[in-house]
Amino acid sequence: MQALITGLSLLALASVLQCAGNPPTVTQGHERLGVVRFPERFVRTGGGGGKIVITDIGYEVRKLTDANGVRLLFGMKSFDMETRSSVYSDNFYAVSLDGQFKVTPATAGDWDRAERASTVRPGQRLEAGSQTEDEIEYRGKKFKRTGRSWGLPAALPSPKGKWLAVFSHTSAGEPRPGPVTGGRGYGKGEMFVDVYDTSTGEKVIAGRAPHSGGGYPQVLFENALWIEDRHLVVPLDTPRTLGTEGDTCFLGILPE
Repeated sequence: MQALITGLSLLALASVLQCAGNPPTVTQGHERLGVVRFPERFVRTGGGGGKIVITDIGYEVRKLTDANGVRLLFGMKSFDMETRSSVYSDNFYAVSLDGQFKVTPATAGDWDRAERASTVRPGQRLEAGSQTEDEIEYRGKKFKRTGRSWGLPAALPSPKGKWLAVFSHTSAGEPRPGPVTGGRGYGKGEMFVDVYDTSTGEKVIAGRAPHSGGGYPQVLFENALWIEDRHLVVPLDTPRTLGTEGDTCFLGILPE
């Protein structure tokens, strides 16, 4: 019996590691959920004039309305130790909301003209209520997770509560203590995002993506955000080294 259990555990671990090599995938709602890939990293100008890659993963998002219609404008904000203040990135990108999720460069002028959209992030409001081993309750209904373990947060309601984003993951190994992750370190695995209509209980969009372990996927879930009651942004795990690899995120477009 012990050998059987061990064999099953090894198979499960192999499955997790195999899945971890897969690219981000939309599993439900392809026109309403997209994988947005920015062509380059977000950077800012340092005190000496050189470019500094922003390693934070908390996107700043505004709404841009122009001849191309309404698009979401993405930037990044980081803390400048020299000036002791928060500064925006030098580069910005616009993402179309027509279901194509087309990414185009934007200017600082576009950013200044764009509308400051209302956003909700984890920790800014009460999260969804009681949860069991595989379900979480919100507004009298229960919503299932896809992964083996809950994310942190486990769920994030949209500003008006119309939608509920449920976060979970399946990772190799148990949490390992560490000075950076505060005991939340995981092995490699997959993270899952499921969005439900809270009035019907129906799942409307879903996606899965690999994560590299360590402090992820929890740090990624902690930096998710709702833009008004229509758009969900969830950062995804990309190489966070000094280089030109662009950042990646899920972008959900919900019905009005």
